Amino acid sequence: MQPQPPAPRRPPYARLADVGRSPQAAQVARFAGTAGRQGVQAARVVGSSFSRFFSGAGFVFRGTALFVTTPRLWPLVLVPVLLTGLALFGLHEATGALVDRLTAWLLGLVDFLPHWVLWILDQVLWIAAAMLFHTAITALTVPLTMLFGAAFFPFITRAVIRRSGGPEVAPPSACARPSSSPRC
Repeated sequence: MQPQPPAPRRPPYARLADVGRSPQAAQVARFAGTAGRQGVQAARVVGSSFSRFFSGAGFVFRGTALFVTTPRLWPLVLVPVLLTGLALFGLHEATGALVDRLTAWLLGLVDFLPHWVLWILDQVLWIAAAMLFHTAITALTVPLTMLFGAAFFPFITRAVIRRSGGPEVAPPSACARPSSSPRC
């Protein structure tokens, strides 16, 4: 008797292969393929977002290096910063004086209370005023910086373009273009 060859073993996924011939399986495969492609595209978008973020963050360091190595830019940047600092310090001092007067007036209305209660009320009023002041200053810092810095932006731009080897930019002039203005 001759030994018979073993019967071919069916792989464990053979049943799935039989199902793979059905139209439902084809539809599931299309959905899976679409989801996979969308996942890869989303990963590319997220990856590019991260790279754009870090390249943008790198501009802070490039700008700082340009500022440090170009002394002509120093007054154009430091003058608006100092003006903003002086304005914020003045607002701080004025608010402090106002809160001092306000708390003295309010505590004068309830001066019949014990001393320790007046002290607690005074501290609570100062903390509330400080929180309100710092919230307002947070909201005002950027507008104040823009207000004081706006006059210097064209000079900074021209200096940076000149430093980086870009084309010379002439300041805008109302008389440079033909018009019927009597001032030209």
